[in-house]
Amino acid sequence: MDRRAFLIGAGAVLLAGCARAEPGPASPSPTPSPSVAPLTIAVESSTTGAILGAVLVGALAKLGSAATVQPSPVDWLAGLGAGTLVAAPVWATTVWAGLSDAEELPEDVLAELAGLVEPTVSLMTPGLVDGGLVWMVAASTGIKSMEDLSAYSQGKGAAVPAMAIERSDGVAALNAIYRTNFGTLSQEDPGVRAQWLLGGQAGIGAFRRTDNLGVTGLVELIDPDQMCQADPLALLVNAAFVEQRPDQALAMNAVIQALTNTELIALQQQVAQGGQLTEIARAWLQPRGLG
Repeated sequence: MDRRAFLIGAGAVLLAGCARAEPGPASPSPTPSPSVAPLTIAVESSTTGAILGAVLVGALAKLGSAATVQPSPVDWLAGLGAGTLVAAPVWATTVWAGLSDAEELPEDVLAELAGLVEPTVSLMTPGLVDGGLVWMVAASTGIKSMEDLSAYSQGKGAAVPAMAIERSDGVAALNAIYRTNFGTLSQEDPGVRAQWLLGGQAGIGAFRRTDNLGVTGLVELIDPDQMCQADPLALLVNAAFVEQRPDQALAMNAVIQALTNTELIALQQQVAQGGQLTEIARAWLQPRGLG
């Protein structure tokens, strides 16, 4: 079996972000022996990234491997290819858009992304987590569909993270497809964006489906033209590491595949309530036999 078939088939055995920037990543791993450097995992600088890093480190610790987590550097993909980074959980559609020159979303984003990062980096089979964008308004507006936004948008701003300005389901696309006229209010913290909607500082906001908003009173708008796209959580791994340590690559990917949107939001809520990342990760991993 060739390596790519192994990755996609065995994954029945996966950085650009859009989440609240909060605590730094934790590393719940044993102290490495002096002769073995710990593995390094790159994550987005957000609560979501910190959680993903903690559960991946915990999965490796179960196999006796020490690992550390760091915020994704600008050259994170080069680091993965060179082996200075061993793995990175990413939003597949977001990363594809950053690497590809194509304007149209391909039918199979995962296959296209795999082709862009091979041969030095491998894309593992994704699970169920979808970080695609959704557009929301305050429930008090009475608006339920994007096709009802045209008149409402006049003189109002759209609260969005930077990555949701020009992408094909971002504010520029919203204005073009639904004939709206929203201005752009850039804000990386989804909690702040949510508060802006409730407080009237913004008329509409873009969020990942995995964002912990921390509020009620918002309505996800119906998207009749299907502008918004799925953005699967996927794991990119150094290809040489996959060849040499398939057990560890699969252990990390088992974590990605076990997560759901609901669980990822619940883990963020635990962090927001003051929980320790190491303990939160352990409590999630152990009942599932993953850590």
